Amino acid sequence: MNNKDKQKIVLRKLDPTTNTINFHFYDSCNYACKHCFVNMQNNSLTFAEAKQIVNILKDNYNYTRINLAGGEPLLSPYIQSLIDYIVFKGFTCSLVTNGSMLTEEFVELNKTKLQMIGISVDSLNDETNQLIGRKKINNLIPVCKKIKEVGIKLKINVCVLSYNKHENLSSFLQKVKPDRFKIFQAIPSPHKPDSHQMIVSDNEFLEFCARHQTFGPICENDSFIKDGYDIVDAEGVLSNNNLRLGKSVIARLL
Repeated sequence: MNNKDKQKIVLRKLDPTTNTINFHFYDSCNYACKHCFVNMQNNSLTFAEAKQIVNILKDNYNYTRINLAGGEPLLSPYIQSLIDYIVFKGFTCSLVTNGSMLTEEFVELNKTKLQMIGISVDSLNDETNQLIGRKKINNLIPVCKKIKEVGIKLKINVCVLSYNKHENLSSFLQKVKPDRFKIFQAIPSPHKPDSHQMIVSDNEFLEFCARHQTFGPICENDSFIKDGYDIVDAEGVLSNNNLRLGKSVIARLL
């Protein structure tokens, strides 16, 4: 990739005034993505604990949006009740999912409750998905179109790994027309010693971003991903570091 192409790519910068908290309330997942930073110990909060955290965030912090994540949040038996409670408390609510359990019925039910639904789509190739630890999603395009149809914003997330670094998702993106498109540079997971083997170089990451520049991606490199988000995890720890490295703990909410 030449310097001109690189100049077109804008990497996202840290924003100390963020109003969004990512609530990783449910660690369990039906996928086994090799790059996932979540420590899959089947940690999950009870509904009462999740509500308590929502109350603490409302009363003590300046967050206005709660983004539900996992693990896979749609595995939670109380996911709908939690969405309802978050909205009841006056927050904007969004959701990030691997898409495997996302249905048009769920989308319809939450058309006035969820501001955005993000779907992780690292590959459209079945063999590549198996290598990553993901599964095939048969209803991906119809459910994406349903999200747009009911007025919820659609976000597509892609994590660039050695497995998918040469892929081109343009045809899929053209069909679903996401409102927001994020490209992440994979980082080694502290819970998976072999995950460093999947890491791509900075140049490979920028080449993937350039290949999809038509769709206006938000590109987040490894430095941003480590320190760019405020999260509450399934142990009730509020942190500003996805990997909870160093002095990243802000508070323990439970």
